Amino acid sequence: MLIQPTASWGFNTWSTAGCSQLIDHLAARGETVVLTAGKAENEIAMVKEIIAGCDGGAKIVNLAGQLTVTQLAVFIEKAKLFFGMDSLPRHMAAALKTPMVVLSGPSNLDHWRPWQAEHTLIWAGDYRPLPRVGDVDTNTGERYLYAIPAEDVIKAVGRRLDKTRS
Repeated sequence: MLIQPTASWGFNTWSTAGCSQLIDHLAARGETVVLTAGKAENEIAMVKEIIAGCDGGAKIVNLAGQLTVTQLAVFIEKAKLFFGMDSLPRHMAAALKTPMVVLSGPSNLDHWRPWQAEHTLIWAGDYRPLPRVGDVDTNTGERYLYAIPAEDVIKAVGRRLDKTRS
């Protein structure tokens, strides 16, 4: 299972606590988690915070900041399941037809949904009001995806993993 918890724009990220809960759930299922992120200090720090929030029983391979785009593509292509936000790795996963669970905030879902791969898309707009696509301040401190409950993500990931096993 590959998790890319970061995105270039902070407003497109989910909570570190939610990611930690997801990883703990995956550990309970016996899954190994590969964590990836870009080379930016804030992305590496976010992954460290996620790992620190886990209960310690998870099998985690932390590749944050260590992969080239080509290497990331190889990991995504070989992943049983991809979990991530609206970011380059998510679009790579769609192009590589890797099954996925993805979170989206204020973006044009008709245009940016991962239509090439089997996926479950969880939209923050189902949990809270979002600004219109053209009105998003990309420098905002607002974190729209934080409204998505960990329980809903965990259920979606569990259902998608169950489908990959059948």
